[in-house]
Amino acid sequence: MKHLANILTSIRMAVAIAILCVAPFSLVFYILYGAGGVSDMIDGTIARVTKSVSKFGSTFDSVADMVFLSACILKLFPFVSLPIWSLFWILIIAIVKTAIVVVIYAKKQIFVLPHTISNKITGLLLFSVPFLLGFFSNNLVILITTVVILISASIAVAQDIYLCNKLFDDVIDNA
Repeated sequence: MKHLANILTSIRMAVAIAILCVAPFSLVFYILYGAGGVSDMIDGTIARVTKSVSKFGSTFDSVADMVFLSACILKLFPFVSLPIWSLFWILIIAIVKTAIVVVIYAKKQIFVLPHTISNKITGLLLFSVPFLLGFFSNNLVILITTVVILISASIAVAQDIYLCNKLFDDVIDNA
């Protein structure tokens, strides 16, 4: 029971690889995608309930999140036609989030993505995208979804920056 959270995280890594081998929008794709999403939603809770939270587990979860997201992007990106301005917006968010991870690593020697409420909301919105793509091919629906997700991600980045600054303040105050 103590390693259940890390086992679930491992499953998410395996699911990410399997997603690359199946047809997008197929039943198998959605089963794998759902399993990956569920494992992401419950592994942290299980770690806290079983009192098995660890630096390794936190890092492993963040790495699994990135592997799962990367596999999904590779599989689904050919089916999405995003406006060029949204790609720049995504790039800026990615650069800032990468900088935040670097700052956290420099201060705490841990590779972790902040798990704030706004990041969780953005993750849930992103998680819905393959379902929307599978059922709606309307460009307006995709555009509205893109704008909503980008606004949510921007709010999450602002919160991450605030927390990063707070981390600096705490380090300076404790020096």
